[in-house]
Amino acid sequence: IYSLCMDREGGLWVGLQSNGLGRLRTRQLTTLSVADGLPDNRTRAVFEDSHGDLWIGTAEGLAQYHGGKVTHWLPENGGRLGDVRSIAEDAHGTLWISSSKDLYWIKNARLTAVPNWTGTLEIEVLYKDTQGRMWIGTDGAGLFQQTMFQQNMAAFRNYRTQDGLASNHVRALLEDRNGALWISTFGNGVTKYAGGKFSILTTKDGLAGDRVVAIHEDEEGALWFA
Repeated sequence: IYSLCMDREGGLWVGLQSNGLGRLRTRQLTTLSVADGLPDNRTRAVFEDSHGDLWIGTAEGLAQYHGGKVTHWLPENGGRLGDVRSIAEDAHGTLWISSSKDLYWIKNARLTAVPNWTGTLEIEVLYKDTQGRMWIGTDGAGLFQQTMFQQNMAAFRNYRTQDGLASNHVRALLEDRNGALWISTFGNGVTKYAGGKFSILTTKDGLAGDRVVAIHEDEEGALWFA
């Protein structure tokens, strides 16, 4: 870098030795709030769907951000949606929404409860794998796998500690590039699900802590656990 210049709009111009001229523009942070149409100012989840729309989960419901406009979504029965912690989109383009212990989806422009869902504890995370299946991690009821999707029906299989899960308190899910599903728990480390079998990693295997709240795979295939 040979020279720097700040212009009157707050942009930084960078004179480079052999790569021309660079421009760095700082942008002001803008916010959306109840005044703009959000159901609540306590944001819990943000998700971008396949059409480019943003979906915002709050402590008091769900909103859609499209074309600069915020739309508040309510269940078809007109009831209160409550705390929306996770949002995901399946292979069919159907949006899945968790609200406390309840599970909803948006089909035919209607927000309705998912049939056959029998979970009784809080849903912490929704996740779509590369095969298009939905996984639902709960706070105490283990992990649910969507095993069937047909018209307006879905079926689920429940995995718990007796099946090999490290804990029934799930916090995060990630499918790695080899197709293995990693399941973080709050207090018992990480579970790997591959080839129909579970294996467990804890601080005894090198984890910094057994309360794992996030998982990330980098471009080199290394897994990171928070």
